[in-house]
Amino acid sequence: AWWRAYRALKRVISEGSYDIIHAYGWDMGVLARLAARLWRKNGSSARRVIYQPLGQRFHGAYGRGISWMVERLERQLGRWTDAWVVDADPVAYEYVSRRAGLYEKTAVIPQGISVEPALQDAAGVRDRLSLPEDGFYLGYWGPLREKRGLEDLLQAAQSVFAARGDARLIVAGEGTLRAASEALAKQLS
Repeated sequence: AWWRAYRALKRVISEGSYDIIHAYGWDMGVLARLAARLWRKNGSSARRVIYQPLGQRFHGAYGRGISWMVERLERQLGRWTDAWVVDADPVAYEYVSRRAGLYEKTAVIPQGISVEPALQDAAGVRDRLSLPEDGFYLGYWGPLREKRGLEDLLQAAQSVFAARGDARLIVAGEGTLRAASEALAKQLS
């Protein structure tokens, strides 16, 4: 599947007239940057390659061996990347510290999630969710699927609950692990 995707990207890049190639996510980021590199190697450097990583592969979630390989691969791919777009300063710092990116070529664009309305109407939010005013709340909002650390979060929350009797964990999202996460939460409560 990767080989077919790579060949298709290479064909699209070579046949089209694009000023910018925006590679989003790690899998497509690798393939698009390789395809763009070969296109440039054949005589043109007019197209700019922008890479926007989706999640991190450096922290061992896929095993130490894969994390090591990803770091080395990102260092090489970084040489063929004109700019990075990331959603937080720590992500930019991570790429730079691992020599996978250059700070001067990185744009930090924070995610467009504003918590201000909820903070301004905290009492209303607590009322709608039937939460006590003086509680301590932890939250997760995102996909409920593999490699998101939901089981770890539920297990770690037990320590917080033991230390603070007023603590509550609020999880919002959909995904393949919803039923398993709900079952584990009930088991742990």
